[in-house]
Amino acid sequence: MNVPIIATSDFSHFVPRQKAVKDDSLLLEKIMKSSPKDFLDTVKKNQTSICGAFTIATLMYAMKGKESDLLTYYTSGDITGDNSSVVGYASLGFR
Repeated sequence: MNVPIIATSDFSHFVPRQKAVKDDSLLLEKIMKSSPKDFLDTVKKNQTSICGAFTIATLMYAMKGKESDLLTYYTSGDITGDNSSVVGYASLGFR
């Protein structure tokens, strides 16, 4: 039986686009390497503005050993054209 598990969280919150992409890229790398501890350490060390870090880490623990794919990444600035203060969004799939 396949049971879907979903976790949701915004990534960067109301920071310039350049910072959002930098911070979010670091976090996405840790998620895709399936390293919850490194992910949480990176959140703390870089003082990222991600929401739901513990929700994401919980999903990572549940999916331990599973490969993941980045499905999409964008910021609100990609939609509005205002890159001065953006929110980052990403979709990943685990298999």
